[in-house]
Amino acid sequence: QVARNLDESQQLGLSGKRQMVTILFTDIRGFTAFCEEKDPVVVVDLLNQYMGCMVSIIHKYHGHVNKFIGDGILAVFCDDDLRGQPGTHPGDHATRATNCAIEMVTTPDDFKTGAGLHSGPVVIGNVGSAEKMEFTVLGDTVNLASRLESMNKEQKSKLLMSESTRELLDDQIEVKCLGSVAIRGKTLPMKIYTAAILIETTREKIDREH
Repeated sequence: QVARNLDESQQLGLSGKRQMVTILFTDIRGFTAFCEEKDPVVVVDLLNQYMGCMVSIIHKYHGHVNKFIGDGILAVFCDDDLRGQPGTHPGDHATRATNCAIEMVTTPDDFKTGAGLHSGPVVIGNVGSAEKMEFTVLGDTVNLASRLESMNKEQKSKLLMSESTRELLDDQIEVKCLGSVAIRGKTLPMKIYTAAILIETTREKIDREH
């Protein structure tokens, strides 16, 4: 989108547009404790390998990596630039984001990944000043996806999604409701969901250990 703006206007300005998307936030579980036990050079090397793997998964599902936030990733799934990509269709951003998140949290790695998903309106555009600007996404949709991701620890889950994301999913993705929870910044409790396949995987692991 940045390249397209440059091509059309021959300049890069501070502007934005409103769009419906699905936001994916991921984070590494226990990363701070992991860093305390390792040489910084080793940590950076492992983190770069991990990020490379995660980014390739996001691209596989036609998502856009917006930024790295420490050991976390903010990715955006929308209808732009699909250009008839196989296996995609307008309005399937929630399905693509969920399938992406499932693969990310189940991919074997030294790090354990948690994910949060929320679908809704955002403002996408260039923010900053003439000296420094950043192409990013803004709005409550982004904040809520981040808060859902951070709730994985207390819910003992790997992936959490909002009801707005669940409503946009196709029938091939089965989800389970984990109940209603209070979320900072929201007046009423919100229902949260996870992918059923992740619950089944956890139960299989417990059965093997016992």
